[in-house]
Amino acid sequence: GGGNDRDDGDRLPRHVVVTGMDEMRSSIPFRSAVGAYGDVMLATEMNGGPIPPDHGGPLRFVVPGAVGVRNVKWAEKLSISPTEATGPWQRGINYKILSPAVRDVSTVDLDTVPSVQETGIYSGITSARTVRRRRRRSRPSANPSPPPSPLEEEGGDDDGDEAVVVEASGWAYAGGGGN
Repeated sequence: GGGNDRDDGDRLPRHVVVTGMDEMRSSIPFRSAVGAYGDVMLATEMNGGPIPPDHGGPLRFVVPGAVGVRNVKWAEKLSISPTEATGPWQRGINYKILSPAVRDVSTVDLDTVPSVQETGIYSGITSARTVRRRRRRSRPSANPSPPPSPLEEEGGDDDGDEAVVVEASGWAYAGGGGN
């Protein structure tokens, strides 16, 4: 195997560190850059023209699915490192998720807490239409009725005897290569 196939401990490339012209440093796991979903890019253009400086031009490091701070503006230097980037944007409290049990952040060694890398799921309903209305049948039972399905919205009168089925469409985005 190659040099990176064996266990070299701390010498293995574990992070891609990007430094901006403003000295801001951020990093992503090496496997995120070169793995199956490693779709990172160095961008010089946006919307058919050069990236404007306020959007990170002339060169921006873009990591689809990553939290914003991993997309480094004014990228100047790329390096491979066995450790995360240094600096508050990578190792500070802003991009760490701590246990709710933590009452005093000064008691936590932030270097042992992984930095947030991926975004959550974002979605939006862009259109909806009623596809069916139906009367609910009363169910003689001592047990309460099950809740409506996710696509059913209760409608009609206050007795709850009518159900409305809505077909919805839209978009969803999940970070980190998720669909």
